[in-house]
Amino acid sequence: MKILLTTDWYKPVVNGVVTSVINLKKELENRGHEVRVLTLSRSYESYAEEGVYYIKSLNLEKIYPNARAVLPHTEPLIRELIWWRPDVVHSQCEFMTFSYAAKISRKCQCPLVHTYHTVYEDYIHYLPGGLSQYKAGAKIEKKAVAYFSKMVLGKTSQVIVPT
Repeated sequence: MKILLTTDWYKPVVNGVVTSVINLKKELENRGHEVRVLTLSRSYESYAEEGVYYIKSLNLEKIYPNARAVLPHTEPLIRELIWWRPDVVHSQCEFMTFSYAAKISRKCQCPLVHTYHTVYEDYIHYLPGGLSQYKAGAKIEKKAVAYFSKMVLGKTSQVIVPT
């Protein structure tokens, strides 16, 4: 099978999502699958090397360590991945690369599988200037985050939730 993994976090960043993606890629390749990764570049340049497609992005480290954002634009690397025609797209993040995962899945008419690594409702207290300092505000934020998660996951064929 041709499998596309999409993730906002990849080498050289070190965190649980990156470790999970690296291990998944390695094991899928060990089983004979052709695997490519779509992730965010650490700069405002797009490039591909060794089956990893890096999309240009902006630094958002003032919001969260190692965070990056993409700007809406036509990306030649996305067209290349659509041309490659993966059999399945497996997204690992709900934010920047998820929209690309959904687009590629739709264009290639293949399943979109998603691994839900983080229960964001448990992290709202980290939001700067958030409402969670107030009891009612925390409920509103949790509901908003739960709605966002449900909206994203509703676009997928399958969801994997590691424990």
